[in-house]
Amino acid sequence: MNQRISELTKLTLQGKLYAKTTKMEYCREDLFLSRQHKESKRICEYILNQEPVITEFSKMTGFFNFDGSVVGDAFRRGGHKFTGELISNFYLKSVDNLSTMEWQHATADYKKVLEKGIKGIIDEIDISLKVHIDTEEIEFLDALKRVANAMILWSNKCSRRVLEFSANVSNAEYKKNLQILSQALLKVPENKPTSFYEAVLAIYICFSADPDSVGTLDRYLRPFYEEDIKKGVITRETAKEYLQELFLMLQAVTPVTSNCFTRGGESHFCIGGYLPDGTDGYCDLSKLILESLIELPTYIPQVSLRWTKKTPKEVFKFALDCERKDPHKRIAFQNDEKRLKCYTEICGFPFEKAVEYTTVGCRSLHF
Repeated sequence: MNQRISELTKLTLQGKLYAKTTKMEYCREDLFLSRQHKESKRICEYILNQEPVITEFSKMTGFFNFDGSVVGDAFRRGGHKFTGELISNFYLKSVDNLSTMEWQHATADYKKVLEKGIKGIIDEIDISLKVHIDTEEIEFLDALKRVANAMILWSNKCSRRVLEFSANVSNAEYKKNLQILSQALLKVPENKPTSFYEAVLAIYICFSADPDSVGTLDRYLRPFYEEDIKKGVITRETAKEYLQELFLMLQAVTPVTSNCFTRGGESHFCIGGYLPDGTDGYCDLSKLILESLIELPTYIPQVSLRWTKKTPKEVFKFALDCERKDPHKRIAFQNDEKRLKCYTEICGFPFEKAVEYTTVGCRSLHF
């Protein structure tokens, strides 16, 4: 890793990149609003009241943590005010020999964000608003639109904060990085990215809204990566920087004082596996993701290699060697043949849909 990433790594492992929360005071008259309106209004106010984590070494920023003051599970599974009581009474404590409470995981649709930008998603919401007449459905769609717009405003706020911060940075290279970041934040995630850097930054910001898995990362970043490599916009080393800064944020999401700080399953994604056309999806970006991750002395995230009958032996050997050398054991393996046989023959998913699955949490699965 280069010096910039090395400095960010130190700060991450010291817990200094953890996004501290800013307390909110909500209007008591919100209680007169409908549930969807009240919760979305408070979520938006909360987001826009937060402050981004910025250092002189940053090329990315925009993550915020949730403090449980509004609807908790909108962001963190432990955020809801009744979660503690629920866990103490029902987690791993069956009722009539039946499990009644377990954790859930989710993967945001990063592919859609990269293809359309949040502005394009808002356009989809507007179309839906024209065809729905049920009051509750309309309120739900209005709430989605409200939060989507807040994410755009949040990115704009981050842009201003970065520019303000850069004014006091003396290192010319780092100052320029921050100025470029400030401009990029005015573009993404509101609009669809046009470069690999913008694509990774969009994921970095949107992860705040669903801090779990980043899904099939190599698939939706691949077009941006290959295009920029082809045009000479970036090198593999530059792309590695961006990936490593993203991975450091995934680690920094968990406070260093938590016993989960060393649990890789706090964020788990995958690479490789069958594509909808039946080819093996492992590519140079997949390899770079593994290289980038194991170079970091961190614990989070974990990644699964989805291997197929078409996966070259040298690829499997490389991944196994990475796992063998990794002291924190962040690499797992999934047999696509068995998984997809289950999803298509038993669950009834069409092959094109089944191949979209990803790994999440403690090596579980999600579509």
